[in-house]
This record gives sequence, structure tokens and C-alpha cells, in this order.
Amino acid sequence: MKQALIKFSSSILNALVFHNLVKRPFLEIGALFKRSSSRFEPAAAAADDKTLCFLLGSPRSGTTLSSILLDYTDGITSPPELYLATYDTLRQRKDMLEQTIYKAVRMGLAQALSRADRTSLAAGYAKMKDAERQDRTTADLYAYLQARAAPVFIDKTPFYLSYLSDELFLQRYPKAKYIYVYRHPLSVIQSQKTQLDSLSDARFRKFGMQAQEKHKRGEIGLFAMAFAKREAFKEFQDYKMEAQVKYDFDKFKILESWWLYENRRTVEYLKRIPEDRKFVYAFESLVRDPEGTLAALYAFLGIDADPRKAIDAYERKKAPDTIGSILGAFWNWEIGDPNQIFMAGKIESSRAGEWKRHAHLWDKLEPETQQLAIELGYTE
Repeated sequence: MKQALIKFSSSILNALVFHNLVKRPFLEIGALFKRSSSRFEPAAAAADDKTLCFLLGSPRSGTTLSSILLDYTDGITSPPELYLATYDTLRQRKDMLEQTIYKAVRMGLAQALSRADRTSLAAGYAKMKDAERQDRTTADLYAYLQARAAPVFIDKTPFYLSYLSDELFLQRYPKAKYIYVYRHPLSVIQSQKTQLDSLSDARFRKFGMQAQEKHKRGEIGLFAMAFAKREAFKEFQDYKMEAQVKYDFDKFKILESWWLYENRRTVEYLKRIPEDRKFVYAFESLVRDPEGTLAALYAFLGIDADPRKAIDAYERKKAPDTIGSILGAFWNWEIGDPNQIFMAGKIESSRAGEWKRHAHLWDKLEPETQQLAIELGYTE
């Protein structure tokens, strides 16, 4: 029964995220009745006593669990994934995302706006559309959200790892803090590969070849993760296309190359960030000692809170277990990791050793990947 529900939920996910056939029409209609709150008026610069923090980590590395726990904490706002920092303006963001199947991820910002204004999702969507029409800068949106948020505002968007640079982050947000959570490469690769295996090797190769042709023509492929301004996107896309050819569309090796690119780039970037503005920890540490890890995070963020309160709130959360509740969860889903919908229950310390099930694949990793894993504290 559980597998059937998960399969059913996947079909709903495709409709909502890939094709965006359900939410958007309702939101467009709802926005007609929310004209009074649809105008985006930029806020003054966020108060100096407020903190903007980027939560970084590869997909499947514990960013969602970290974000949920932090959002359950008094004094911290950690909204849906924004896909915002890597663009210059809102119109640029809209134009890039609408060339892909990922255009529905724009909704994370609409939900953050509705939450900030304490209005309906339709009103938040209308305000986002108005900001796009005005071509507001991403800095304008952060200032607006921070002005209406708790003292600490966290943007958790895993794909930022692929685009970290002085231009896109350090120069724009010189006072920002960074939280970086990493996980054993074998756990990340195998988890992502399980999802990717929904495509046969033949279909994966076919999609890859199509992406290669579009890339040669300077186009953005339908499946491309165009989550940054074109120049930054092209740099990462060049790397991905080269990896496809180098590893002859081997899923494991391609996913490994992404883990290496993302995490090596992050480690190098954070070397330029002062110690008091970065906090680094392993997913394995979070699940092994969530209370201690959260307490250290709170100290870093300057928050006086009881970590047990956030953990208890998470562990009381009930995952949907019927078709009706799954539909309801997807309708109210905050854009991000779809596994968030089913994340509930006790934080299992046993997950810290999941990578050991794949230890036999250690020798399959490139020497560069092994070296970075060792630098992060893993021995094999």
C-alpha cells in the first residue's frame, strides 16, 4: 500500500512541478480578487540587527531536515526554496526558469511572500508577478522578506552550491552568514541515483544526447537546471556536458562529478569567509546528535532557544498516509525537496551509517572525490 501511495504521489508531483497544470490556473484566478495587496513596494534596507543566512548543501545531504528544524525555532524564518540569489533581477529569474520544466519552483518565492505578508498564496503569487513586471532586483526581494521575518532569515536552496562565487554572493551580500551541511558522497550519489533510475539507461542517454545538441546551439534544454543568470549557468552546464561525454552517460559517475563540483566549489568559497560567518557540519552529526548540532547552530546564529522544542515539533509531525491527505499535502506543499512531504517521525541516529551499505563502491570514486571526502572527515 505504501509503495502504491508513493507511486501515486509521484504522478501528482509531475503534474504540479513539471507541468504546473494544477496550481497555476487557480492562483491566477485567485489573484484577481487580491488586487489590493498585489503591488510590490520595496522595503527599506533590512535592519542591521537582522541576519541573512544561506543554507548550503547538495541535494540529499540533509538540507531539508536542517531547514525544517530551524524553521520550527523561535527567532528563525526558513521559508521554501527561493531560487533567488543566483539571479540579478526577478525578470531574469522568470525568463530563465520558464525555458525549463522547473518553472514551478518560482512558487517558493510566492509562498515566502504570502507568509511574510500573512496573506493568501494567491496574493503572494500576484505580488511576485508584480515584482517580475517591475524587474526588481533580488536584493530588493531579500530586503522585503527580511523586514517582515524573524531576526534570522535563512534561504535554503541546494543548487546554490553550483553557482557560489564572489560576484553572485560575497559582493552582493557581504554580511551574509553561511551554513554548510555535507554528507558522505556514496550516500548522496546512491540516493540521487535511486531517483534517477526511474529513467532507463537508454532513455537517460537519449535525454543526455538531446541536451548535448541544445547546448551546442547555445540553447537551454528543457530539463536543464537553469537556476542562475546565464553566464553562471553556462559555466556549470559546460562542466555537466563534459562529464556526460567523459563518463559515457554512466549515472553513478555523472552524479559523482556533480557532488565533487558542488562540494569542492563550496569548500573553496568558504575559505574566504570569516570564521564567525560560517558554520559547517556533517549530516551524520545532525542525525547522530540533533540536539547538540542544533544548539551549536543556535549559538552561531545568535539565537537563544531550546533545540528540544524544534526536535519535538518535527517528531510530532505526521506524514500523509492516505490518498486524500497526500493530495492535500501536495496542494499546500512548500516548494523544495518532495521528500519533505513524507519526512516525519523520530530522527534516526542509524542513518549516520547509511554510507557503509555502499562502502564497496569507494574504489569506484575518482581520486579527487576520495580526497575531498577525506578532507571532510570520511575515511572510506
